[in-house]
Amino acid sequence: MNWDPEQSSISIGICAYNEEKNIGSLLENLLCKQNLPERSEIIVACSGCTDRTPEIVEGFMRKDKRVRLILERERTGKAPALNRILSIYDGKIFVHLDADHIPEPGALGLLLKHFRDPEVGAVSGHQIPVQLDSFMGKICRVIWGLHNETQSYYDRKGEAQHLGGVLFAIKRGVCDRVPEDIVNDDAYMGVVCRARRYKVAFEKNAVAAFRGPETVFDYVNQRRRVVYGHLRVKKETTISPMVLEASPLRDKVLILSRWLKENWRLAHYLLAAVFLEAVVNVMARFDLAKKKNIHKVWKIATTTKNKL
Repeated sequence: MNWDPEQSSISIGICAYNEEKNIGSLLENLLCKQNLPERSEIIVACSGCTDRTPEIVEGFMRKDKRVRLILERERTGKAPALNRILSIYDGKIFVHLDADHIPEPGALGLLLKHFRDPEVGAVSGHQIPVQLDSFMGKICRVIWGLHNETQSYYDRKGEAQHLGGVLFAIKRGVCDRVPEDIVNDDAYMGVVCRARRYKVAFEKNAVAAFRGPETVFDYVNQRRRVVYGHLRVKKETTISPMVLEASPLRDKVLILSRWLKENWRLAHYLLAAVFLEAVVNVMARFDLAKKKNIHKVWKIATTTKNKL
């Protein structure tokens, strides 16, 4: 399927839990700053919210018929909520956005242009943390900077197979359901896309801003869940998501070298980040050894929910 901006339709899916601080800004951004095709829809799944998130979404529904709401009384995990969206969306392209992230104007159009190539099955955006000056802000710059460098490296090699969960788009029919015990739906969908012999692209100019963890406790909780999710995807599919920790040693060295060339002032924060990642990996592997998936309904990193 070739994507034609005049003829094709897109669906945007957002899974939200207690996002009253950011959901209004995100919906305003999507409706006013992304130049959406006429045939588009935004589906928000609110799961077990105890704040005003559903009311805010309902307010947008009254103003714009493109906004739809799925209301779940209980929070049972992101994968079930995402599957509810995937079961009803109408578009030829599905765009996933985290509820606590704000894309730059025009970011979605930059993603969608890649679907003019019929071999492209999915496209990942570029996620950038907004807080920069604190110690944890520097750690976030290191980790997500390396994440984006890894995406860019494998994109240039034509070997990308990972989707960043913040912002990505995927062609209808490539992966319209995820296992409900999967934690990292983005990693799973990227692996499935490549397994079905589609290309996965990375669009560095499609930027989405987010607030990273502001405490070590929140950072460890978040990264423990993410690494566990990558390990879970490998266990489910026998394929590792193409992220830095799973890359061959030669690729790791080249990725780190390229990143350090541009970010040498953060070298000492890199050492701290490596230490934290080592701790997180031990914890995630211990979690994987347990029979119960403790991350299916994950603990919220509360400092990431402050207003952008």
